Amino acid sequence: MEMDSNEKEKNVITNAYEDNSIKYSNETIENLSNFRILGVGTSGNKLIEMLPGNGIDRSFIVNVCADCLPRSCAWAKSRERISICEADKPRTGIPNPPESIRWLVIEAEENLRRALSSYKTILIVAGLGGSIGTGASPEIARIFKEINKNNRVISFVSLPFKYEGKYKQDDAIKAFEKLKLYSDLIIIAPNMRVLGLYRKMPVDLLFTASDSVFLVSLTALYYSILGRDFPGFLKSLTLRYGSGISMATYGDSNVNVEEAFNNALGSPLSGIELRDAVGLIATLFYSNNIDENEIKNAPRIIRERLNRSSLLTFKAIKNEMVDAPIRIVLIPIVPVKENMFDRERMEMEMNGKIFDFSWENSID
Repeated sequence: MEMDSNEKEKNVITNAYEDNSIKYSNETIENLSNFRILGVGTSGNKLIEMLPGNGIDRSFIVNVCADCLPRSCAWAKSRERISICEADKPRTGIPNPPESIRWLVIEAEENLRRALSSYKTILIVAGLGGSIGTGASPEIARIFKEINKNNRVISFVSLPFKYEGKYKQDDAIKAFEKLKLYSDLIIIAPNMRVLGLYRKMPVDLLFTASDSVFLVSLTALYYSILGRDFPGFLKSLTLRYGSGISMATYGDSNVNVEEAFNNALGSPLSGIELRDAVGLIATLFYSNNIDENEIKNAPRIIRERLNRSSLLTFKAIKNEMVDAPIRIVLIPIVPVKENMFDRERMEMEMNGKIFDFSWENSID
C-alpha cells in the first residue's frame, strides 16, 4: 500500500541533522519532481520494482533499459522509462558486454541528457558484474553530473557472488572505480555478506535472499533522501571530505532501540566501523506499540557511539510493514579519498574473505 505525502510526513517523529561547524537552512529536495530512482539493468530494475511494496510511491521510479537486448527490461513496470537503445538497433560487435553497453550509452547521450535534465537528484540502483548495470551506470552518473555539477548522484550497487566468477568480479571493480568519480555517495551491497545471515541457503534462492536484504537498506535510504535535512547533510559531507562510500547494515529488536542498534553493528552486513565513519545515515522503523521515549532517545544512543566530529542525520518512521517492532538501518560513510575500498578490499568482499564464516557451508 502506498502512502501519500501527508501520511509520510505524519509518520516522521524525528528528523535530525547535526553539523557543529556549518549551518544551513532547511535546504530540501527543492521539488519532489526533481528526484528519481533509476533502476539500471536487470538487477537494478528488479530491486526498485519491489519498492512500492514497502510503501514507496511508484512515481519516483524510472526503468533504464536496453530495448535492443532481449529481456533487458523484463521487470520494468513504471510509468517512466529511459531506453539506451531501441529494439531495432543492431547490437555492437564489441566482445565485452559492459563495454558494449557503455558505447550504447555514449551513442544515446543526447537522448539521455534530455531525459535527465529535469532532475536534481538521482539514486542509481544497479548490480555490478553483469552487462547493463555495469556498463551503463557510470556513464549515466557522468552525464548527470555534466548536465549540472551541482546535481546529486547517489549510487546503490550490489557486488557479485564468488561463484559468479573472476570475470564478473573484474568488471564490477572497473565499474565501481568509474562510478566513484561521479557519485556524491556510493553504497555497496556485497552479495557474499548476505550468506552470513543464513545457516544454509539453496542456490536457487541466493538472489531472492539478497534482494530482500538490500531492499531494507534501499527503503531506508529513500526515506532519508526525501528528509528535509538530507541535502544539507550531503552538502556538508562533500564539502568537508569529498564524495563518500558506505555499506548498509540493519538490526531488529522486540525490546528496545539499543538492542536493535547493537544487532545492526554485529550483523555480517556491517562493513564499516562507526569509529571510522565521518557521517552516518540512520533510519529507525517502529510499530505502534513502541514507547515514544525509545524513539526520542535513539539519536542520543547513536551519537554516543560516533566520533564527535561525525555528521549524523536521523529519521524515525512508523511502518507496520517492517518484520520487527523495532528496526534500525545504519549507513556509515567514509571518504572515498581514504581508499578504504581498494581493489584488495573489493576482492575480499566478493570472495567472502572479509569476515569469519565459511561461504561454502552456507550454500545447499
